[in-house]
Amino acid sequence: APFNVTSCASTCTFTMARILQRPRASILFSRARAPLSSFATINVEALRASSGTELDAAWHVDRLPEGVASAARDMTDAGSSHGFFYVTGHGVPRELLHQVQRHHLRFFEQESKDKERVSRSPENACGYFPAEFTNGSLDKHEGFDFACGPPNAERRSMYGENRFPDIAGFEDTMNSYSTHLLDLARDLLHGFAIGLGVQPTRLDHILAPDHLSFAGMLHYPAQARETSAADASVLGTHEHVDANVLTILHQHDHRGLQVKLGDEWVDAPPRDDALLVNVGMFLQVLSNDTLTGSLHRVLANTRTHASRNSSAVFIHPPPSTMVAPLPEIVNATGRAAFRGFTAKSFRQEKYLAELYGGHERVDIARYRTGEHPAPPAAFTGAGVPGLVPSAISSGSSENRRLGTSAQQELLLDLAMAKVLSDSELLAGIC
Repeated sequence: APFNVTSCASTCTFTMARILQRPRASILFSRARAPLSSFATINVEALRASSGTELDAAWHVDRLPEGVASAARDMTDAGSSHGFFYVTGHGVPRELLHQVQRHHLRFFEQESKDKERVSRSPENACGYFPAEFTNGSLDKHEGFDFACGPPNAERRSMYGENRFPDIAGFEDTMNSYSTHLLDLARDLLHGFAIGLGVQPTRLDHILAPDHLSFAGMLHYPAQARETSAADASVLGTHEHVDANVLTILHQHDHRGLQVKLGDEWVDAPPRDDALLVNVGMFLQVLSNDTLTGSLHRVLANTRTHASRNSSAVFIHPPPSTMVAPLPEIVNATGRAAFRGFTAKSFRQEKYLAELYGGHERVDIARYRTGEHPAPPAAFTGAGVPGLVPSAISSGSSENRRLGTSAQQELLLDLAMAKVLSDSELLAGIC
């Protein structure tokens, strides 16, 4: 779920030797910035070939396979530069990715009434949504979300139940896809841990059984006019940094994703041979500002005015997880860049600000050490991965009142487009 944050990476460079007080020169990584014109391509096959237990054993005796060491180094280099990189050797079968594309197209090509049979609701955050906000601005996309992993009490509490359409093979394909990407995410977390100089399985708690990762399918309809780089009114998704640990993205066809590097918006085009990975806010905190997330956005259309499709898995830790700089890294660098917070409290603050607070943004800047802003008002509803329009009618009467005319105008636009009913509109602006 998107937020805007100005990433401020630490300038320190450290090695495992500083953390473990013994030499591990093979994992030395540089804080030098990557070229603005490209994103690294990293083969992670070696990471996938070893279990966490095997990596831990090899790490303790300084015998990590060279392929593992180089992948960890490259991942940390990319993660500390701008937080985006492509991965090959990811283990997701190409035929499965093509099946995902086919089911994606089949779902979004349906008439609205058919897609709305599996719509989100105030009680259920999984399913179809016709509109979404990023930092208070209405995006030009529709989507479908589902929780990853078998149902459990925490997922039901936060997301409700998965609602899959009655399309043959859809549910099985999407569950297989999310399982593969969760496996890849665990391998990537091993690589980041090694690159940061901590035990390979140090971040495995992120994917504990009650993790809240979810998958999102997005469809960006073709627009009637050309999108210029300066035209924010027709952005498919407005600029943001992901408020999670990691995002693994499969772009199906047309380009449109852009990452802000310095003062430039740089294209991150789709590739049939690779998936795109980006660092989220939570991983930036856990790494004590060593890794960084970058602002990114999606243009609403291309010169061919074609629609765009993508699918991703967003890695979220269990709700009780304390998101704070790892002590090993703090000990090596001498200070903590952030105060800790629970994953659940952050998601609730974010949801409140995004849905009820107009353009107020919740990001990790408020948790930087030395900065202690007043906490937001209590929120009584559950955090969800994006906008549930009808959820405007839930929560306390105070929280239902939207604080800005801009947000009210967006509500009116949604009502005119029949996204919100009259009762939902009144609940949002009264």
